[in-house]
Amino acid sequence: MSVGKAYGFINGVIYPSFKPLIRARGLAIFNGKVVYVGDESKVKSIVRDLGGDVYNLEGTVIVPGFIDSHLHLHSYAISFRGLNLRGIRSISDLKKKLKEYIEANPNVKLIFGRGWDQEEFVEGRWPTRFDIDDVVPDKPVILIRVCGHAALLNTKAMEELGLFKIKSDDLVTDEKGIPIGIVKESLLQRVSEYMDHMLGDDTEMLNALRSLASQGITTIGYISARLRHIVKLLELKRRLGYLPLRVFAYLSLGDFMKLINVIPSSFGDDYVKVIGVKVFADGSLGARTAYLSSPYDDDPNNRGQLLISENELSELVIEALSKGFQVAAHAIGDAALDVVLKAYS
Repeated sequence: MSVGKAYGFINGVIYPSFKPLIRARGLAIFNGKVVYVGDESKVKSIVRDLGGDVYNLEGTVIVPGFIDSHLHLHSYAISFRGLNLRGIRSISDLKKKLKEYIEANPNVKLIFGRGWDQEEFVEGRWPTRFDIDDVVPDKPVILIRVCGHAALLNTKAMEELGLFKIKSDDLVTDEKGIPIGIVKESLLQRVSEYMDHMLGDDTEMLNALRSLASQGITTIGYISARLRHIVKLLELKRRLGYLPLRVFAYLSLGDFMKLINVIPSSFGDDYVKVIGVKVFADGSLGARTAYLSSPYDDDPNNRGQLLISENELSELVIEALSKGFQVAAHAIGDAALDVVLKAYS
């Protein structure tokens, strides 16, 4: 649909509301917004006066668009040219899928994917860089765990990211202290920035928006948005004059703290708007980083990670709310939930 033009739809089964249940046969749209729902003759009159066109729906059902309130848009966007590893049941199957991908895409500079879950592997262990070095020794490989709180890297990717030169609790090592290729939590920011550098381009972002719109999604909550990706969306909107759907963004904590005293609340326009900040209180159960009140059964020395203190979170909540921004907090472990609830109260 062209922005600024009027469209009318008649002879439809249109549900503007389900509670209470309301049904209509006509719908008028102008400048990208619904301006009338109801009688067909009035739809024709409105659209005619606005110089638009009327279409016969021939009994087609129309319902309000869906809102996905929690979506990682950039991750969804780059998944279009990555490996889907959901449902993989073994490390050997993971290696097979990786081999098939590199044979089908010999010219890629970076191989990436998401969706593996070591808890479903018949081998009963985490995969390592040595497993995937057997398949791809000469190009960087980054495979994100299904939860998004851990990643598997091959040796080449570890080298390019400089991970052999650092010490971190989020760099998993073997009993000899040698990194096995698994990185967690704090190091994933470095991985994300490296992937952005290697992938570039905003084509996937537009494709992702179009894909979501094709499934009836008209609005999303863009979680952990980076400022550079918000700028890309605003540039897309300026170039096209519109976007396929509306985006309400919660900035990553780092970007938010840089901008909290610079940008007004609800920064953006009708299509892209920054409304809050996403903060992580802990990680995930699968990555063994969710913060628990008791140790993990299979890791008795580990209670997970508290990624922000109660005082820090309380100060963030007070400052964000005072400036008109929302705080969306990730918390999975019971101890992390206690921290978030105390901060909110």
